[in-house]
Amino acid sequence: PIRKSQTENVITATIEYVIVDQKQVNIFYTLKGEGYETLSAEFPVFTPEQKCGVIGGGLGKPPGTLQRFLLDYDDNDVPEGFTVSFGVTGKAEDETAAQRAVPPSADQSVEDDMLADRPAETPDILASFSFDLTFDPAFTEQAEAIPVDSTFRLDGQTLTVTTAEVYPTHVRINVEGAADNTAWLEDLDFCLENEDGERFAPISNGVSASGDPDTPAMKSFRLESPYFADSAHLTLHITGATWLDKEKERVRADLKAGTVEWLPEGVSVQSMQHRQDGWVLTFDVTAPADAHKQGFASRYYGEDGTEYDMDRFGWSFLDDGHGEAYLPLRGYEQDTVWLELSWSHASQAETPVTIPIK
Repeated sequence: PIRKSQTENVITATIEYVIVDQKQVNIFYTLKGEGYETLSAEFPVFTPEQKCGVIGGGLGKPPGTLQRFLLDYDDNDVPEGFTVSFGVTGKAEDETAAQRAVPPSADQSVEDDMLADRPAETPDILASFSFDLTFDPAFTEQAEAIPVDSTFRLDGQTLTVTTAEVYPTHVRINVEGAADNTAWLEDLDFCLENEDGERFAPISNGVSASGDPDTPAMKSFRLESPYFADSAHLTLHITGATWLDKEKERVRADLKAGTVEWLPEGVSVQSMQHRQDGWVLTFDVTAPADAHKQGFASRYYGEDGTEYDMDRFGWSFLDDGHGEAYLPLRGYEQDTVWLELSWSHASQAETPVTIPIK
């Protein structure tokens, strides 16, 4: 429990409590203010700067809603404390619908709107807050590192589960791929099971994995924690994986012809439109319509290797379970482009891989 509150311009921010261990800090907070329909915390700033992944901020929830900043540390451990600072934005209850959003003009298509060079809207900061937080070492030092060193084959690739790390907030399963593998590991279908048959699933609301900075591979996968279940034994069950073929990291598209030399199964070209301000590529994604598997990274490349970046993506879920991915290439006028894939294929294990963890 923290229960620290500050008030500025009739807005009150309260750090309600934290859930913290050696590798994660979950900061739960509320924002309250009379006369506001929604209040949002901007992306937080930490002093000293924290080398970690951060999720949270900008959610636009009704006042009083319990919200969260999540800090996930990879190579570093949670420190003894830091200062978290953030601004608050909001929408007043009497704000008109016309003031809340500026839709595309009637003569502007969705594709042209995605390509428009619009300056980023900067909402007014209604109040700013800073909270000093310190963490009890009795919690930040709790962890169980388990050597595993179990090697297995899946879809023709060799993987080794090197270690498992059990924390109160989550479990990390650390995996290395063999140097001679033909594909990078991008995702795992897996769970943990204890001796009572209780299963612990992958994290679905937070950081689900972390990658290798030197390759496209993911190297550490997160699951729900069995820490408080007093599990004497844990078994890892792996039922499938998602891969990125090393020879398919980039694929060439002929924009005029509307074709791509190769696409993952279940991903197909719907259209390639040349507009006044560039190209908009639309793909149908049927396998599976999951945002992190939509198929493409934000980077793309010209024929000479020049790197470009999409500053906005489009993604929609259709009623039939399919998805549509929209790739705006703003200002791009070449007839060909190299797209960067985020995955190439998924596979299921004929027999689940079972690995004793402890």
